[in-house]
Amino acid sequence: MEQNKFIQSNTISKEEFIAQFSDTSEEILIKVLSCWKKGDMPFKKFGKESLASLQYNNSWVKDKSLATNYRGYIYWFTKKSLFGYPYKPEFKPNICYRVRVRRVRPDISASYNYFLLEEVIEENVDMSKDDTLYNEAYNSFLADYDQKVQELLIYVTKDLDMSKETIKKSVLVAWYHTKFSAVTFMETNKSTMIEGSLRVPCDNRNFAGNKTLKFKAGKVYKVTARHYTGDNNSNAYLLDKVIEENVNDALLATLGTEAQKPSTWNVEGVGEFDVKDSVATTIITWDDNAKYTDAEIELDCDKDNPKTASAATAHLLKIMQNKSDFTSKVFTAIADHLADENGMIETWEGESQGDVHITRDEFIKRLSLTFIYIDVNGSGSVLVNLDGMFTDHGYEVFFGADGTFEANGLMG
Repeated sequence: MEQNKFIQSNTISKEEFIAQFSDTSEEILIKVLSCWKKGDMPFKKFGKESLASLQYNNSWVKDKSLATNYRGYIYWFTKKSLFGYPYKPEFKPNICYRVRVRRVRPDISASYNYFLLEEVIEENVDMSKDDTLYNEAYNSFLADYDQKVQELLIYVTKDLDMSKETIKKSVLVAWYHTKFSAVTFMETNKSTMIEGSLRVPCDNRNFAGNKTLKFKAGKVYKVTARHYTGDNNSNAYLLDKVIEENVNDALLATLGTEAQKPSTWNVEGVGEFDVKDSVATTIITWDDNAKYTDAEIELDCDKDNPKTASAATAHLLKIMQNKSDFTSKVFTAIADHLADENGMIETWEGESQGDVHITRDEFIKRLSLTFIYIDVNGSGSVLVNLDGMFTDHGYEVFFGADGTFEANGLMG
């Protein structure tokens, strides 16, 4: 059955608006994300009353009763006084409230959270002492990581002092990270150079228990951790616990130190790339006919070796086989994004910004590709010089491994 559309404008009556909600009420816990403040647009009028609303956020609560979308809106009717708003009841951002509400009917909206306010049960709810919420927040946090805990030796390359890190939100498990350049997987006893990060869970209450941890660059640590599963090409791990600090492991220290030294990577037919911090870069002549002929190429190094860029190189060579086609698709993506229905593009070149219009073809002829970044999976980004048509801005385009191109917008 086709759903009705939730109506929040005064094109309907107050009674018709209220009829969009269930007849039964329920109690929910919210954290106010935003609400009306002086200077905002006035509320919509329904006769002599106005429809007030707030937006809430309960991502850290993970309340299973609130459907799948963790943000939503709560509405109520109020009268505007001679002094304008504040209105009753008053809500403040970043404060938790326990409220009684009526949910929008499922035939009106099953995919978003709209509620009609009946009662404020408790204001400024202190969630920092609720272990259940912290457990839910932490378990939700773990959902993006492998359930299997691995034992690792890591050569740390970035200092991290957890006692100096703070979390701004009261009930939230977040992370800060240190970096490593070599790792030993204790299950296989295999040591290798890998550029990765160790994420350390933390919260204001120290529920995660990591507030006293310190990591020092140039040292080896034995830890247990979970691999991040959100990206197959990621070398990110979530700390479970530190087993031993300042481990004496000469092999891993040698690998870690070597991984940080600048080196080169040669691509036949393209040239020599400088390798540093798991990125290989070079500058080549991209288009002799363009106003800016050179382009910087940046390749992400291989997941298992920060000195090589074999995977990204394979994708680069495919692009190089038909540079003109790749360039044309990049420029077309920008022109498609900027052109109006008549195929004209408004630039910022005139005496008054926006008073110069040129055709798509004229626009494309002035573009120069100046930077390409390629990930190990074949996706990446391109920066295009706009020849001053938008002052000193360039334009970024994302491309996917599947051959898609997406204009991202002006840069710089």
